[in-house]
Amino acid sequence: MSDITNAYNNSSRPLTHHEELYLPPHLRELQTARNRSKKVWQRFRDPASKNLFNRAQARFRNAMSEFNQSMYISQNEQLNIYDGTLWRRTKRLKSKRSEIPQLKNPGTNLPSHTDLKKAEIIADHLESQFTPNDFGDPNTERTVENSIREFKNEIRTSKFKKVQPSEIICFMKHIKINKAPGIDSITNKMLKNLPLKIILKLTEILNHMLKLRHFPNCWKTARVLPILKPGKDPTHPVSYRPISLLPTLSKLGEKLILNRYLTHATKLRLPIPQQFGFTPQLSTTHQLLRVVEHINEGKNSNLATAAIFLDIAKAFDKVWIEGLIHKLIAYKFPQYIIEITQSYLTNRHFTVLVKNSDSTPRKLQAGVPQEGILAPIIFVLYMNDIPQVRNIMISLYADDTAILSQGKTSDKAIVPLQNYLKNLEVWLVRWKIKLNVDKTEAILFNKKNDDWPKVKVYGTPIEWKKEVKYLGVVLDKQLNFRAHTSLIKEKYNKAFRAQYSLICRNSSLNLNNKVLIYLAYLRPILTYASPIWACTARSNLRSIQVLENKTLRMIANARWYHRNIDIRNALNVPSVQEFIEKLAKIFYGKLPDINNPEITKIPVYDHNDKQNRKRPRMTISL
Repeated sequence: MSDITNAYNNSSRPLTHHEELYLPPHLRELQTARNRSKKVWQRFRDPASKNLFNRAQARFRNAMSEFNQSMYISQNEQLNIYDGTLWRRTKRLKSKRSEIPQLKNPGTNLPSHTDLKKAEIIADHLESQFTPNDFGDPNTERTVENSIREFKNEIRTSKFKKVQPSEIICFMKHIKINKAPGIDSITNKMLKNLPLKIILKLTEILNHMLKLRHFPNCWKTARVLPILKPGKDPTHPVSYRPISLLPTLSKLGEKLILNRYLTHATKLRLPIPQQFGFTPQLSTTHQLLRVVEHINEGKNSNLATAAIFLDIAKAFDKVWIEGLIHKLIAYKFPQYIIEITQSYLTNRHFTVLVKNSDSTPRKLQAGVPQEGILAPIIFVLYMNDIPQVRNIMISLYADDTAILSQGKTSDKAIVPLQNYLKNLEVWLVRWKIKLNVDKTEAILFNKKNDDWPKVKVYGTPIEWKKEVKYLGVVLDKQLNFRAHTSLIKEKYNKAFRAQYSLICRNSSLNLNNKVLIYLAYLRPILTYASPIWACTARSNLRSIQVLENKTLRMIANARWYHRNIDIRNALNVPSVQEFIEKLAKIFYGKLPDINNPEITKIPVYDHNDKQNRKRPRMTISL
């Protein structure tokens, strides 16, 4: 790795950051006059010289303001999609990052002033976070311990699937060059430009990695960037979400292990069909369709549906590594995959970066690196043996878990749900998975609003809500999605305000680029999971259309007498309703091609029948 960075440094021109800001001659003259009058005032301190200095200062400031405005306009005019400047500007506006203020040390309650101290405080918090939960089942722990001991005592086989240079070249073709590097400072762009000789050397190294079943230690240190969670107190280290930057070569090693893992997982039919997370052809929209249609089928059969939406605390950060290895052994994965995965997960370290200051390296006692390529897939395996009962529907998307039960009355729907939760609690304790009971929500889909008995999780009663949010969509008791359209409008207005400086009437940005910003950043907010919720009332859809109309009128700088339909035709942008119809036809047209038994169970009905007008497939013919 050092050879790659040395070659990069020797062949690159060093950047200088201390160059003076260019000022045109007339501004330099005003600046000189301002400085001269300032010196006169500082020397004599009389009102007349002070007055002259103030005038010179005002002239210079006004001229600088005009110059900055003209520079901003010229920069906007030069933004384009070909060199990526347009997307970089919109991304910067979309996610503004503020500096980390003084942090309170939880131990001493004293504020930290330097970047290094801030990094150390956040690292202390994360080190305590990346530890296994302090509960469990002794019998399961003994079983896991014996399983791993017996596995280590097995005769070691030398079989493994060798790495070919074509695998590495294929990986390099698909990586994005704008991703941040890890602690080794090797960027994806450097990796893409490696000569064939180095690729062959990498092939040899990676084959030795699989042969020795050892993931290199230098690839197991992540650099963590703390990002403030929305609406949290910035002075507390708990308020920051860790974003891990992994070494680029580490991701290459993970990808090669993942390819071999998936080959055997497919043979073993992993994961379970109810798990849609990190699975080919399946998305959050598919899982939402499954849940909503299950509730609708119950309504048509006069059945009440009770649902609970679980929140797993620090799902990826608290994974019990020994328990995960035991499950790999239990599923009879090849020996070399188990051992290399164990090596990948153990003895990992991280540092926290604040500005240019890195904290001291800290060790991870539990968890899987969420930003890795391999980690999310093996996390899905960790959740794979969740209890299944015949009359209970389980809906999984990675760690987002929904459990639904139906009955002729609300009481008959609640009882089996409560019984299942008791079994689930035992399973969660066995595998050291902790629930956020305070964030767990329950809802009863029925026509009556009586005071029904509450379900309990670990003895804590869960209040019945009128609406819950699952996979980004708000589900209300009547499934009319009125609350969800309100959420869409709120999200859209926030994103619109962020991009306002680029798409407003007075912006000098090219018209085509303004339209691109709408299509790439703003319209996806309006249409996310629309094949599910667009069966809502037409008044709700019209309120969504109004948002698009206002945006396009601003982009086109339209006058009051210009019709919305003419503006859309001129900009070649379909209405929201037309676009949702197109998405729905594509989405429902691909459903029969998905090889998943849970997808095939989703009912198919005539979308032209008025009795089904409030069901998702009606979005095909809005």
